[in-house]
Amino acid sequence: MNNLSGTPCIDGVIYNIKQAGCEVFYWGHTRDGTALKLRCTYADHENFYTESSFYAVPLGAELQIQGTYAPWCADTETMIFLALPQQ
Repeated sequence: MNNLSGTPCIDGVIYNIKQAGCEVFYWGHTRDGTALKLRCTYADHENFYTESSFYAVPLGAELQIQGTYAPWCADTETMIFLALPQQ
């Protein structure tokens, strides 16, 4: 796998989702364009990486999406948040 985005956090999330067995992957901007969403849309089996959604924003920006999130990864350009499951 070559550098896809140029940032270690985004590429690491993509790599981990793929290694977890994801067969169909989604990455695209959120409706309001403030974040990049990363998630698996199809896998033969469920696990943490195939069921989770991740959101990437430029380092120093705030995540502008409804829901509960936790910081997941940061590098010199990007901060990634993990969407926490709704109870």
